[in-house]
Amino acid sequence: MSIWTARRNWVIIRFMETRCAQCGAAMTCKPEGGCWCAELPHVPMPIGAEGCLCQNCLRAKIEALQNPGKRKEA
Repeated sequence: MSIWTARRNWVIIRFMETRCAQCGAAMTCKPEGGCWCAELPHVPMPIGAEGCLCQNCLRAKIEALQNPGKRKEA
């Protein structure tokens, strides 16, 4: 995909189609920057993690870490 920028030049945006490492949902990632996950709080990656999490799983993980008293599985 490419877009026309305000500086009047074309910029190539690379997307990577992948699946959530936790639930298997299809998702799109922009590993070169500007990905949706960069706007969320950063959380530690578990040992042995095999990839990124989708928005739902990542938001649940953040919620669980911020509110450890709740028993919601993340």
